[in-house]
Amino acid sequence: MPSTQSVAVNTAWTLVTNAAPEFSESSPQSVIMDEDQSPVAFSLNLNATDTDGDPIVWSIQSNASHGTATVNGTGTSKSISYTPSGEYNGSDSFTIQISDELGGTDTMTVNVTIQPRNDLPINTVSPTISGIYHLVKP
Repeated sequence: MPSTQSVAVNTAWTLVTNAAPEFSESSPQSVIMDEDQSPVAFSLNLNATDTDGDPIVWSIQSNASHGTATVNGTGTSKSISYTPSGEYNGSDSFTIQISDELGGTDTMTVNVTIQPRNDLPINTVSPTISGIYHLVKP
C-alpha cells in the first residue's frame, strides 16, 4: 500500500519597492548664452529628490555635440557647467541622468542656444614695403 507524506514550507518574502529619483525642475531646461564666454560659459543649478532617501548619482547621459558639459557638486543639488567649442554659435543640447542604487532613473535635457559675438578683426596679411631707396653719404 503506497504511503503519502505532506511537507509544509514557510518562506518569508520582503517586497522592496523603489521610487526613482526625480528632478525638481521641469525638463527640458533652456539656456541662452553668448559665444566665447570664459572661463565657464554658464552654470545651471539643478535639484533632485528621492523619496526613499537613496543616494543620488549624477552623470551626463548624452554629451553635447558642440561643447563640454560637466556635473559638479554633491547630494541632491548639483551645478551643471557647459562650455561651447571655440568660436561655435548655434544650438546644442545634452542630457543629464540621475539614478539611485536600486536602478531608478530620471533624465533631463538641457537645450543651449549660443549667440554669435563679433570678434575683433585680425590682420592676416603681412605688410609689403616697396619703393626706391637712396643712401646719402655725409
